[in-house]
Amino acid sequence: MQFPVRNPLTGALVPTEFGEPRRSFRERGPLAGWPALTIGLIGVAAIFLVLILGGRWGFLLVLPLAVVTAAGSLAWIRYAPVPGAAGRRLVVVADGGLVVRGDTATGYPWEAVRAFHRLPAGGRFGYVLVVDPAPVHFAHFDGGGALLRSVANRRAEPVPVAGRAAAGVALLVAAGLFAWFLVVPRFRPEHRAQLPAGLSGFSVVCGSPGVAFTRAAPYSGATGPHPMAVIDETFTPLSRRLATTLPTDRQPAVGEVQLVACARRDNLNQGPTCPDGFPAPRYDVTVYEARTHRTLARRALTADCGLDPRAEPGSLVFGITTEQYARELGDLVH
Repeated sequence: MQFPVRNPLTGALVPTEFGEPRRSFRERGPLAGWPALTIGLIGVAAIFLVLILGGRWGFLLVLPLAVVTAAGSLAWIRYAPVPGAAGRRLVVVADGGLVVRGDTATGYPWEAVRAFHRLPAGGRFGYVLVVDPAPVHFAHFDGGGALLRSVANRRAEPVPVAGRAAAGVALLVAAGLFAWFLVVPRFRPEHRAQLPAGLSGFSVVCGSPGVAFTRAAPYSGATGPHPMAVIDETFTPLSRRLATTLPTDRQPAVGEVQLVACARRDNLNQGPTCPDGFPAPRYDVTVYEARTHRTLARRALTADCGLDPRAEPGSLVFGITTEQYARELGDLVH
């Protein structure tokens, strides 16, 4: 017996000779098949590499990578070829029996359906429909348990709308918790009540996402002075050091520091060539309020050409001098 089961234009179920179709189950590949597992392993490896090498921005890629990996594995499970059939088949539970649709559709009235079993795991097939004249083997199904119960009860089991909605809500909650506990902390500065032991301890303010010392001296923006610790990151964040303090007339105590300036070497851009033939290095300087980690200013500074008075006689200027910091950032300090 052969007849269409789905509308070829809309894909909607249409009535069969066994009465109204109530629910359909599409054949799929095994969850533990090696292609799906391979896709999953590649995705997990990519996530670990992103976490190790991605730095601050790596966490932004974890959730998309996890979604792509899961989608790739599920797409293979759902759409890849299945054993024992030219294509994935559709089992339709109707009022009067079952309809198995592949390239053609074959109907089995309930009187001809003797059993529908789940086969032991590890075999080529996952289910067998025992009918006359010969059994029909299937790979796996989405909702296989509901299909077995539908056949046993001779009527379609309702679609678990509430369960699927709950699963969707749980997925959204899980994504929200992931973002809150793993992604947001990467962009929200840490708040510490205890001040650093020394001025060089303010270097953590320059980290990613940085630190706010909640007991640091408050910055009001009114007439200064507003003591500043200048942190230099000439090469890498691991080389952070206290470059100088402002104002230059005296070194402030830890409890007096209101501002922290973070100077990072700009390796993509260089300043003009100095008379000695070397280009003057450029720095991106960001000034934070130590108490809140609020960004107050961003400056692009180019090192002065000349000799470094702090180094051995004749040494070239390698970075920004204290005098230049005082000149370029003086409006924030005073």
